[in-house]
Amino acid sequence: MERIIDEESRKFLEEKFSILDDNVEIKIYYDPKDSNVKDYVDFTKNFFKEIEEINSKIKVTMVETEVGSKTNTGVTIRTNPSVTIGEEKGYKILFSGAPLGYEASQIVETIVMVSTGNHEFDNNIENELSSLSKDVNIKVFVTPTCPYCPGAAYLANRIAVASKGKVLSEVIEANENPNLAIQWGIESVPTQIINDSEVSKTIGLQNENDFVNQVLSFGR
Repeated sequence: MERIIDEESRKFLEEKFSILDDNVEIKIYYDPKDSNVKDYVDFTKNFFKEIEEINSKIKVTMVETEVGSKTNTGVTIRTNPSVTIGEEKGYKILFSGAPLGYEASQIVETIVMVSTGNHEFDNNIENELSSLSKDVNIKVFVTPTCPYCPGAAYLANRIAVASKGKVLSEVIEANENPNLAIQWGIESVPTQIINDSEVSKTIGLQNENDFVNQVLSFGR
């Protein structure tokens, strides 16, 4: 079988992952009975298997489950396949769909962040996010061909890490989740929705400070 990650990309990832500190737990949730998405599931499994081979601190686990089940951190699986990163640390980072196209880049950045703990926010923002009185859900709708989507997804993932589990970052591949995309009237990506509130809906890559403040307003 042809490898997904070519030799040049592998060398880049070897260098990228050389700064990993802690082990990173990646869980692939999938339903083998759903033959309609077998290609997506196989791609996801093979992609993360190749990622795991690059650095021994990356630990990938396959979890057979059904859509609608919950992870150990209480996150609902809505797509076959779905991927979590950093569950063992209490982080709530969920990828609903396969890591196709541009989305692979932000998955790599998220692996590094979860391992090193470097979310790039200052202490004041970290303290505010980790002290939220209410849990917050961020949905980021993306597509594989959107060059701005990885930045939007990574910002949500950074917020999830800085919040220490108070914020769920849910990156949703719109093409693989057409019902959700229709429900929320997704016409452009990236689109962000906080706590399923229509008034929170923003389109395009957001200003970091403005988006963090929007998240804080929903969690206070």
